[in-house]
Amino acid sequence: MRLFTLILTILVAFPLKGVEIETRDGKRISSDRIEYKKGKLKLDKTTLKRDEIRRIMFTQKERLEEEGYREITPEHLIALKDSALKSFKNEKMITLLDEGYIRLKNDGTRVFVYHFAGVILKPEAKDLAKMQIGYSPESEHFKILLGRTIKKNGKVIYLSPDEVKITKPTQGLEFFDKGYTVSFTIPQAEVGDIVEYAIMYEIYSPWNKKIFSINWNFGGEDAVYYSHYRIVMPDTTYFKKILLNADTFNIKIKETTENSRKIINAEAWKIPAFSREPLMPAMMDIVPRLVGSNQKDWSYIFSWYTDFQKKRMVVTDTLKKLAENIVQGAKSIDDSIAQIYYWVQQNIRYISIKGAAASGVSGHPAEETLKNGYGDCTDKSILFSTLLGAVGIEAYPVYIRTNDGPMLVKEIPSYYGNHAITQVFYPDGTYRFLDATGRWSRYPYFWSADHGVWAICAQKDSIYFIDVPPPEDYARIYSYKLKITPDNIMKLRFYSSYTGDYESNLKYYWNYVREDERKLRIMSMVARINPRATLDSFRLINTSDISKPFHILYYATIPSYLEKEGKFFLLNLPEIKERFSFDYVSLSKRIYPLRFSTSEMIVDTYKIELPQNFDIISLPEEFYDSTDLWILRGKYEKDKNNPNVIIYTDTYKRFGRYIPIKSYKRFRDALLRFKNFVSTPIVLQKKGGK
Repeated sequence: MRLFTLILTILVAFPLKGVEIETRDGKRISSDRIEYKKGKLKLDKTTLKRDEIRRIMFTQKERLEEEGYREITPEHLIALKDSALKSFKNEKMITLLDEGYIRLKNDGTRVFVYHFAGVILKPEAKDLAKMQIGYSPESEHFKILLGRTIKKNGKVIYLSPDEVKITKPTQGLEFFDKGYTVSFTIPQAEVGDIVEYAIMYEIYSPWNKKIFSINWNFGGEDAVYYSHYRIVMPDTTYFKKILLNADTFNIKIKETTENSRKIINAEAWKIPAFSREPLMPAMMDIVPRLVGSNQKDWSYIFSWYTDFQKKRMVVTDTLKKLAENIVQGAKSIDDSIAQIYYWVQQNIRYISIKGAAASGVSGHPAEETLKNGYGDCTDKSILFSTLLGAVGIEAYPVYIRTNDGPMLVKEIPSYYGNHAITQVFYPDGTYRFLDATGRWSRYPYFWSADHGVWAICAQKDSIYFIDVPPPEDYARIYSYKLKITPDNIMKLRFYSSYTGDYESNLKYYWNYVREDERKLRIMSMVARINPRATLDSFRLINTSDISKPFHILYYATIPSYLEKEGKFFLLNLPEIKERFSFDYVSLSKRIYPLRFSTSEMIVDTYKIELPQNFDIISLPEEFYDSTDLWILRGKYEKDKNNPNVIIYTDTYKRFGRYIPIKSYKRFRDALLRFKNFVSTPIVLQKKGGK
């Protein structure tokens, strides 16, 4: 579909008061009649071929202005640019106009208009002219109202129909709503030019016409000169709003009533750019943000969700027989939960098949997903919950927002979530969360993106917080045995264990590596320790058994491993420097907290056997640092029964998902000192000093 077709959609949608056609040779033709057929546009007095048309303009400004869009002259935008340049220095780009409009109609449908203008100030910001905009044809009409470049000399260049494409994207597993992507590049945009576009959504079939909520950010990664959000609704509408993260900003909100409409205008001037840092909180949790809803509490949303969930969680004879067969032989409730957890992961493929709420948030009936053999996160959660219910275990689908995004504002009831998982209740009222979307999560572990977020359990009329599991649930445990021969050859035995995402990701990886390629992959791991290393043998343990821990075991030989420094020999522990690189503390100071997906644990054990003709000259001193947010410990010691054996152990635990600003300096200092500790070699000397 091209822009020309989109424009005609607009024309059909509105009663015409007049259209103006600009041809490619610069002529303008006015008409009250327009008809497109077989590549030609019929007007009142003439017919034009499609290729003769540069753009279509509307003289029905009253209708567009009623829906929140007002065309701004190039001169006005150039004046905004001049003012903005006085306010912001050294920016790569400045948003001159960030304007949104949303209207709730009496019938529950709604209109959203977005109008943007920005100036490119540095070459790296030229991508500002490249747009990707999503829409869902099942629920909304999408229209491009304007696309143009305003050159430094005032010349205006409009978006060509041939530069607009619509595609159906491949989307990630967490997304409920599936739509299309409109892509276009506003032409000839260079440094110093203004890029402007305006789009409109007519949402004729919202998920639920009774639920109306808004979310507007004032600012972001780039400086914003003027931001304006206008909300229009029937004057009888209950509406609650909250302004977040705005204590240091001058944001004005004004509420009025006119022509039986409640109107809320929120505007802000001169919002500086928000810096981006590694592992920072979601931008929406940082920038000034207006949220609001027409729901007084969560009761209606809970009821709505519950209604379609229950209809899809019917325990049929087929489902009951399947569930009973799966748990046959289980010795406890946890055994039963685990067996069904494994079965759904392994037997129901993840395929995203969603559209509107009827199939998106609600999912498909459990038996339909079973028959299909595939489903997305909602489908798999519904099926998993239903199979558990079939054997008397209480379980429900819950909606979450994965922790790479903003946190729920509980005070504003609204649609929430981009992912569905399962909450399982025990007879004593305790519960746990599980995520059957993937394929390789060993019970009771579940995807780390689900940790530390709110979960909407509609059938319990409750919102629960998913606690961050202890570090032991997201662990890497490594064991090394090193034997140095008298002629400086090291024999290495490596053995590893994992939990949580580390384990599931590795099982996923190794199950998609062909058997005949696995040795090559292990050889490359060994070569990273030392280019001269050779692989003697290896085993991948429990690669395909989801219920058992995964391990890697290999034996390798590395010649000339000890490094000679004068009369001394240096022994560096293999792989440990890379494991504790701690790249995320590269900044000496931070503006925002560090945000991780979950807690973490690393445990190392090295048993080092030296030849009898070597003396140990020095070992690094013991390291220890601990707070309620982390533990760092490392220790070398000689074996009591064999003076030529050194045992090294370390433990790194980080609790929770956040390192707050006040703790960052000490955290960084501890990690850097520990990094130095593990980089310090063992110093050896041959007996007799030779």
